[in-house]
Amino acid sequence: TLINGAKNSIATIKQLDDSIRDLKRVTDETEQSYNKFIQTANQTAIALGSTTSGAIDATTTFSQLGYSFKESSEYLSRMALVLSNVGEMSASDSASSIVSILKGFRLEAEQTTKVVDILNEAG
Repeated sequence: TLINGAKNSIATIKQLDDSIRDLKRVTDETEQSYNKFIQTANQTAIALGSTTSGAIDATTTFSQLGYSFKESSEYLSRMALVLSNVGEMSASDSASSIVSILKGFRLEAEQTTKVVDILNEAG
């Protein structure tokens, strides 16, 4: 049991490290900003019953698609985590779905909450 726990811990740390590396590749923030973001992502993930790497991956997806780091890290990734819980999908997939809807209907990022609420009701 102890060995399996250690293996799971190492896998989780590697997954977080990979997620952070990917985020740093698509954004240009300071180390202080990243450290603050990681703490916020962890708190958000705990509050929403998700993983920290999922929150980071959602932010990375939004950043890759042209949204600012602030938009991506604050409300867009939070809504992606909510949708991933409701839709039983990965945070990255839910982020891609949200972006498709926003772009397809020419909606602003601020309307993400409304989009997720509508998807939740329709589901």
